[in-house]
Amino acid sequence: MAPNSFARALPATSETAGWTSRRSTVLSSLVDKLRFLKHGLVGVLGLVGTKMVVAAWWPAPAWLSLALVTLILGGAIVASLVSPASTPNPDRIPNAERS
Repeated sequence: MAPNSFARALPATSETAGWTSRRSTVLSSLVDKLRFLKHGLVGVLGLVGTKMVVAAWWPAPAWLSLALVTLILGGAIVASLVSPASTPNPDRIPNAERS
């Protein structure tokens, strides 16, 4: 019986290891730049939950849901790119030496 081709693991070579580390580095830097993305995902989850509760009385059209999800995620991305990253003020950080 021939083994299933999908069940075989990808051999760990330096070529595949470099690809996955580059990919994780790109994703990590992208997540760092999009600091409001988590807030946008919370908004999308809230929208989905609200849609599920309201669906018994008013079935929302698919285009409206898609437009709202796009608006929420797009707003979070734009807000992340437009607003500068806040740097902590050293005077406001509690320090054991000061107390």
